[in-house]
Amino acid sequence: MLRDDNGNGYIGENGYNPDNNYHIFPGGIVEHDYTPTHPVKTVVPEKTIAVTPVHDTLWYVFHINEYEYEVVRNGVVTKRLMDVTPVLRNNRTMLPLRYVAEAIGADVKWDAKTRTATFTKDGLTASIQVDGNEIVLSNGKVIKMDSKPLMLNNRILVSVVNVANVFGLTNGNTLDGSDQDIEWQQEDKSATIYIRR
Repeated sequence: MLRDDNGNGYIGENGYNPDNNYHIFPGGIVEHDYTPTHPVKTVVPEKTIAVTPVHDTLWYVFHINEYEYEVVRNGVVTKRLMDVTPVLRNNRTMLPLRYVAEAIGADVKWDAKTRTATFTKDGLTASIQVDGNEIVLSNGKVIKMDSKPLMLNNRILVSVVNVANVFGLTNGNTLDGSDQDIEWQQEDKSATIYIRR
């Protein structure tokens, strides 16, 4: 039994008596096994912790001559449509600039008058004039392209190597033994862009 300040005995909440280690039930008294039968509330000070998931993965897969591309986030595949397909030209993998820019988180703008596409990411702007063979960066650097851009269905396609050069991404193929930011897979003719976080 519990006792109040005056020494009077009473039964605690839910029939629990912590002083004598027993419970009083309508059918009798049961010895307590030190495990409380009433809800235990643990008060923990509220604290907000920013947690980055350890296994957050993201990559984009573009297949040659296919209008669909795949977004793979944490193993879940989502298919999206493009209005132009990636192509192979002169042994170069040519990807639609708009969709590649979206994959790497860049904003794209088109100037029809000068036929120039600009894409911006992390404060760096790159300009590609469709009829030229250079990429002009906002920091003054000029990159000579290994192949001229293509214009298909009013979309600009650029080689994977040129995209990699602009944003300092690595590129290669799945057979070279190195993990690259952009990987070419000969078997299924696809280019995968891995987003590193």
